[in-house]
Amino acid sequence: MSDRSPRLDRPADDRPADSRRAFEEILDRLEQAIASGELGPGDRLPSERDLAARFGVSRPSVREALRVLEALGLVSVRRGAEHGVTLREEPQNAFAHLFRFHLALNHTSVASLVEFRVAIESWAAGLVAARGGAETLGELERQLDAMRQPGLGQVGFHSLDAAFHLELVRGAGNELATSVLEASRTAIQRTMLAALVAKADWPGTRDRLVREHAGVVDAIRAGDGAAASRLVTDHVTTFWREHLD
Repeated sequence: MSDRSPRLDRPADDRPADSRRAFEEILDRLEQAIASGELGPGDRLPSERDLAARFGVSRPSVREALRVLEALGLVSVRRGAEHGVTLREEPQNAFAHLFRFHLALNHTSVASLVEFRVAIESWAAGLVAARGGAETLGELERQLDAMRQPGLGQVGFHSLDAAFHLELVRGAGNELATSVLEASRTAIQRTMLAALVAKADWPGTRDRLVREHAGVVDAIRAGDGAAASRLVTDHVTTFWREHLD
């Protein structure tokens, strides 16, 4: 962790802090400091008092802004003898919180998230098949083998299913797509699990889902991007149509 103290001074043509929300001011300063190389992952931020003086805002305003940054998973706040605020080496995925709130407030729907998932996963499946990544294929096969365990229940299957789909998108090599896909699944995971638990013929449902996953793996192994993309689309849309309509 560096002891550097980023400047974070307000540019002359910038609006004063009292005309904007405090967390916007701090986000802007952090972005500038990171872009300039003055601040990086693992670095500690200036003290609460120092930030308040630099931004011309009250300490409660700074404290509120830091809580926002902590909730977004961008900083780590340590209290006690080793108190301080540092930029996380690997930020937490804040998209899941946003998606859950949008669902709760009816700003979006489960159907919209499912369509979004289909777009990302079908694209990823086609790309992985075209690239022929052995590492990704091997991980998908391991998840598939685990899904075939006799007596595997809904909770265990749901966990393996999540890992399978996340690995599929991760294999496309786009970090943003991976984060957004993980968040979209997390936001509706309770609904997904509830649908699985409510299924009367779970063994039959599990066998069908395993076959669908196996079809995706076979298409990827064959390098057939069009088939992999189509099979992922059919798999995801069929599940939601049967279990939520």
